[in-house]
Amino acid sequence: MAQVHGCLGSPIKQAISRYDNNPLGPEAPSYAVSPAHLFQLGRPPRGDILILDFGEASFASELRKQWHTPIVLKAPEALLGEPVGQPADIWAFACTVFAIFDNTALFASGMPNSDDILAEIVDTLGRLPEPWWQKWNYRGEFYEEDGRKKTEDLMEEYQEARPLAVRIRQMRSSPPAARDAEQLSEEDLAGLQELLEHCFRYKPEDRVTAEDILKLDWIRKLSVDMLYVLES
Repeated sequence: MAQVHGCLGSPIKQAISRYDNNPLGPEAPSYAVSPAHLFQLGRPPRGDILILDFGEASFASELRKQWHTPIVLKAPEALLGEPVGQPADIWAFACTVFAIFDNTALFASGMPNSDDILAEIVDTLGRLPEPWWQKWNYRGEFYEEDGRKKTEDLMEEYQEARPLAVRIRQMRSSPPAARDAEQLSEEDLAGLQELLEHCFRYKPEDRVTAEDILKLDWIRKLSVDMLYVLES
């Protein structure tokens, strides 16, 4: 832990308080910690840092309806109560990769519920396929039936859809992400976009597998770069 603090600095703690100024209950932490900016190290992170899980584990062959992955990482099938399997992990992985570079969740702002997340997904990736579109009971709160966004009650900056390619390019200009994302080359941005586009397919069976991800040119290049850092 001392080595981590030596590289990234001591954790920045933010005190937690209630809106009504009453004392915190036993279910609430007394403080939160701001995220660390790995790319301030000036070199790629160590290659032996692993993502362990996304909230829980299950057998690979098992399809489940109850899925306790954090809501900002949930695939649309999980948000809509459909059976969930390994492809949902690929979706969660892609959300995590985006958050590592942008320091914010791709499909969330504030304290979202399932409908807010689905709206962000549609805003970024387009209209949900059938029968998911009809199954989303609150779609009319956000969109017309043809998928056009309802804008009459939105601030001007939120009236336009923000496709994935736009969101990736905006990382360089939206602090605090800019400190990390500004170090991404055009090649890196293109590689990141290719990775996310393969992972963010609506139909679970159309998403890449973990094995497919390892074959992507950008991932292979990152692996070589990290190996070089570890050996130097």
